[in-house]
Formats: sequence, C-alpha cells, structure tokens
Amino acid sequence: MNRDDQQKTLEAFSRALGKEAHNLKEHPNILWQQMYNRLQWADGEKGSGAVTKVLEPQLKARSMPGARPWLHLLNQTLESYDLIRTLKGHTREVTSCAFSPDSKLVLSASDDGTLKLWETDTGREIRTLRGHRKRVNSCAFSPDGKLILSAGLDHTLGLWETDTGKEIRTIRGHTGEVNSCAFSPNGKIILSASWDNTLKLWEADTGKEVRTIGLEVYTESIILYCAFSPDGKLILSGDSNGILNLWEVETGKLIRTIDGHYGDVSSCAFSPDGKLILSASWDNTLKIWEADTGREIRTLKGHTNYVRSCAFSPDGKLILSASWDNTLKIWEADTGREIRTLKGHTLRVTSCAFSPDGKLILSASDDNTLKLWEVAIGREIRALEGHTSRVFLCTFSPNGKLILSAGSDNTLKLWEADTGKEIRTLKGHTSGINSCAFSPNGKLVLSASWDRTLKLWEADTGREIRTLEGHAGGVESCAFSPDGKLILSASDDETLKLWEADTGKEIKTFEGHTNEVHFCAFSPDGKLILSRGFEQLKLWDVETGKLIRTLESDEYLARSCGFSPDGKFILSFLLCCNAMLKLWEANTGNLIRTFDRNYGYTLSCAFSPDGKLILSASKDGTLKLWETDKGKEIRTLTGHTWEVSSCAFSPDGKLIFSADQDGALILWEIATGKAIGFFPGLGAAECAVFSPVGTMVASGDTGGNLYILRLVGFPLNQRSPSTDQLLTHCLPNWLKRYLNRIRFAWHRRNN
Repeated sequence: MNRDDQQKTLEAFSRALGKEAHNLKEHPNILWQQMYNRLQWADGEKGSGAVTKVLEPQLKARSMPGARPWLHLLNQTLESYDLIRTLKGHTREVTSCAFSPDSKLVLSASDDGTLKLWETDTGREIRTLRGHRKRVNSCAFSPDGKLILSAGLDHTLGLWETDTGKEIRTIRGHTGEVNSCAFSPNGKIILSASWDNTLKLWEADTGKEVRTIGLEVYTESIILYCAFSPDGKLILSGDSNGILNLWEVETGKLIRTIDGHYGDVSSCAFSPDGKLILSASWDNTLKIWEADTGREIRTLKGHTNYVRSCAFSPDGKLILSASWDNTLKIWEADTGREIRTLKGHTLRVTSCAFSPDGKLILSASDDNTLKLWEVAIGREIRALEGHTSRVFLCTFSPNGKLILSAGSDNTLKLWEADTGKEIRTLKGHTSGINSCAFSPNGKLVLSASWDRTLKLWEADTGREIRTLEGHAGGVESCAFSPDGKLILSASDDETLKLWEADTGKEIKTFEGHTNEVHFCAFSPDGKLILSRGFEQLKLWDVETGKLIRTLESDEYLARSCGFSPDGKFILSFLLCCNAMLKLWEANTGNLIRTFDRNYGYTLSCAFSPDGKLILSASKDGTLKLWETDKGKEIRTLTGHTWEVSSCAFSPDGKLIFSADQDGALILWEIATGKAIGFFPGLGAAECAVFSPVGTMVASGDTGGNLYILRLVGFPLNQRSPSTDQLLTHCLPNWLKRYLNRIRFAWHRRNN
C-alpha cells in the first residue's frame, strides 16, 4: 500500500473511532462491528479503494464459522460526514452549549438540572456542575474562561469556577424562569432575560443587581433571548411576539425596535464587527438586519421547523443555525446562500455555536447529546437517503426480500433487505401515516393515514393503485385478511370498516365503540376481528359484521394487543401504574389471567411463535418472559438502560430482539437470557422486527433512520475473542501500530 493510501486509511479509521468513541467507551466488545459498519462505505458505494482492501480479509475472517457473532448494518444512516464526535452523558434534553474562549472545553446545560464540562479534543466528560433545582436553560463562559454562568427554570442564575466546578454564587432577583444569560465582553457585567418580562444587569464580582430593563415594554410578551454587542454598549433581546429590541447598557434606554418575524424570536446575535444583527424565529426563518437602522437585509429560508439557535462565525463570513427539524445549516453571511446541512441529531437541535478559532461547530439537542462538527470539510461523500423524520414502523415482506418503513414525513419507503438500498418512496398521503402492511403474497402495500384515507400500492413499482375513502376521522390501523382478499381499517370516527382488496369497495361498517378505535386485527383463521378503543377490546364476526363480545376494562388500554398464533387467546396490556398484562380466551371473552408486573409501564408485548411464551417490554428498562399456560415469570432480561419501546421473537423462538429509547438494539438468547448482540442506534428506537427466516432484524428511530442488520455468526457457539484480538489478526502492521497507540491513549484518559 502506497503512502497516499496509508494516509487515507488512517484518516478513515481516525474519523470512525472519533464518531464511535461514546459507544465504545460503554461497549468495547463491539469495536470490530462498529468500525466495519462505518468504514464499509469509506471508499464509496463501489468499495474498491484502500480502506476496502484492509477490511476485506477482516470481513472474511469475521464471517467464518466460530467467529464472534456481530450485527452487520446494511444501509447507511442519516449522518453527515462533517460529524467528528458525539458527547453523551446528560440524562435529559440538552438545552444550551458553548465553547471556552480557547476552544479547549465544551460546556453544556440540560433539562436534567446539571451543567457538564467536556474536553473538546477527546470528548471526555471532565465534571458535572450541580446546583440548580430544575432545568438549566442557558450557559456561558466568561471572556477569560475562568467562570461559568448558568440560567435556570428555578428563577436563578449560577456562577461557577471553571477549574473546580465549585458554585461561587447564586444570583436571585427574577420572579420567573430565566431563559437566557450572557457575560459582557469585558466580563464585568452579567445579563439575564426572564419570563418575568425583564432583562437584568448584575455585577459579576458581587452578584449585585445593577439595573432592570423592559418592565414598561414587555407587558404582553416574554423575553426569550439576550445578547451584548461586541463593544458591550448595547443589549439585544428577542421576544415571543417576534420583536427584537436594542437597549443602551449605560442607561437602560430602548433605542430601537425591529419587527419582522411572524413567530417567537428564539435567538439573536451581533456580527463580530457589530454592524449586523442575526435573528432566529419560530417562523422557520433567520433574518439579517442592519444594526444602525434596523433595516432588514435578507431572510434565510430552508429549515422546515422552528429555528431555535443562531450564530455568526468569528470572522463574520458564515452563519450557523439550529432547528427543530433535527438539523443544523451553514449559510454565507454576504449572500444568504445555504452552504450545507448537518445531519446526525435524531431529535430537535436546541443550541449551536462556532468555536472561537472558527474550525469547529458545537450543537445540543433534545436527543440528550452534544455533537462536534468540522467547519472546513464542506463536502458530502454520499447522498443521505431515508425519512426526514421519525420512523415509527417497519416490516419485512412475506418472502423477506423487501422492507417497508413508515415515517412521520407522510411517506412510506421500500428497501432491499439484502443490500439495505432504498428502492423507492411512496408519496400520496397528505398527513402522517399511522399503519402499514404487506399483503400475504407480498405484491401489495397498504397504508393508513391521519388524512382519513387508506391507500393501496404495488410493491414492485411503488405505483398507487387506489385510495379507500369513507372514514370521517383519521385512520389509525389497517390489516389484510389472511387470504389477502379483505382489508380492515380502524378510525378516530369510532368505527371499523371492511373493504374488498381487489376493488376497494366498502363492504361493511362496524359500529359499537364509543371513542376512537386505535387498533384492529384479523384472527389467524380470518373469521374474527379484534379492535381496541380506550377502555374496551371488542370481538366481531367477519361474515355478519355483528359484535360477538366486549372485553371490558376499568383502566385505559395501551397500544398493544393481539391474537395468539393459534387464535385461541388475546393478549393486552394496560396503560396504568401497575402496567398489567391480561390474557383473554377468544371464544368466550373470559379473562384467564393477569400478569402483574407491579412496577414500570409495559410498552410492548408479544407471543412466541408456538404461543407458549409471552414477552413484555417495560419502561423500567427490562424485558420479562412468562409461561402462557401458568402465568409464571420465567426470566427477567436486564441490559437496557432506558425504557424498552419494542420487542419481538425470532421465527424459531430462540432469540429476542428489543429496542429502547436510547437507541440501543439488543439481541438476546432465550435459553440463557443473555444479551448476545448489541448495536447502538443514533436515536430513540421505535420498532423492532425479525425477517421471516430470522437472519435479519430491522428497527427505526426518531431521527428518520432505518437500521437493517444482518445477524452474522448467530447463535453464539463459542467463547468470543477479546477486543484486543482485532489488533493481532489480518490488519497490516502499520495500522495495528496506529490503533494500538490510539487505544493506549484512550485507556489512559479514561482510567
């Protein structure tokens, strides 16, 4: 391998290690898996370059019988090449972030009531600052970097020592939540903005209040953000009426009002030379204004949801914005041209900042993470495919060759299971899609939407065949009959409808529910229909349309219920504090058994393929296995650290696949209850499914990512090699030495 190829390979491995550092710290045993899953596309889709040549012998060895099992990601995620590192440690939404003046430290504030300090170069968490009793809304470094300022929901500001994390002073005076805070350029004055409709100036040294501003102006709006001008003589504030105000620091006098946004001004900033003002708004736009006159220069459009934060680069040439559409955007300040979009967060992006040297970007998000990005890359090595928002449902076709996913972006997507390639997008619904399914022969796709319609599509071409109209409310659930001749739908209009699949003709309407119908299903023999409202399960005769029986409940039923594989039983769970599972006899409607967990909400449940076991997933992060006949708890599976949102049995009943709200996807061996496979997704996982033959699994997350994973080397049949064996097998010596140096430095920093 020549020097250029070696350099390219080193850069690829370095970038992959950086992006995976937060995962490998907690799960070092997945080093090979995660490195391969990232590096397999480093040479482009054809995969014939230097990195591929290094990976090929490893892949061959790792796919041999007896090798350590791993999960092979077949499709690429929605993550920009510019991403360097993810900082993970907060337990709730990250609300604000900032760089230290020397760019060496990162500061974050969170809804978990804490602030955290991190090393920029390594992403290592240095310390946690505790003192606020509730959410911390804003944070900032002093100009010399020695102090940290924070603003909280508890009506206070906190002043902290950067070196020790010690709280020096709590500043009280506001009578409402403090939304924003800032140091003056000389570090002597502190500025704060509050829900009590005031701006306050404080002495940094003493915490003494200097002046209150805005009482006479903010009588019908809330001050959301505040900032000093670069020379420290002016204050800029943005409010909930879409107005910016300029104030004189020395007198507190209102100099100018700038009105132009149609939504809340959530963030604002001066350009480094103080001549321009930048504002971000809930009207999905940014605006640039002349500071001297208040004249609007231009509007930056491109985000599809609220713009929550904005900043100028240190040289004033670039603009950065963060939005609730889960993205950041970089713009040219002179022209307003959008340069590129940064994707990687899986929930709303709440805050953003340039590093003082202008080389890095920092972002904070509702997905509980911060992310560091490179400014200078300026390129995408691939097109990012996938949904633009939450993927809440995915399913394999009956032959296992296709995967269907449904997103909150009003679309369905079809993917090749073997390659993970997106084949086509099904567009036509005008509102969110609630449910989707393949026909039993796999030739048709059915979808149900809030737009009150169902749609039938050809799976091979993606062509819309017909729209089924008739419901007076959003359609929440849909299903094909086992023979594929009938379609069933459930709606917010309190009815179910039966349709002919061939013609789309409405056959009958089932009336009897007294509120929205959230779920419907055919029995395995196709003779019965099960439906679920808020407090009732109902069984109907397909042929006559008559209500057979109602299964009453004194608690709200949660989203999941279904028939056992033989159709003899019905399983449901309750949305209540004790989260009980209930087993009913389908023929009589009698309650057979209650499985009382006594703690944690149940979020998902399933029958094993033979119907002998029941699996439940809980908000407390555990899964439980139960005997169907006796109701006896067999085993508790522990390993998730967040609530488990979905679970499934493999077709042979030997494995379990589960997904949680932290993005962790785990494969379990039923016989032992051990976790034998782990994949860290980027966002909160919404669904978990096996392929029909059990060799693949799929899941979707809140960020629009679909994960198609092939099970390589399962079930576990021998002792797994250690992580270090990766460095002594197949890799070139020069690359082994490089990885060893990184591994040694990494262990030294974290131990």
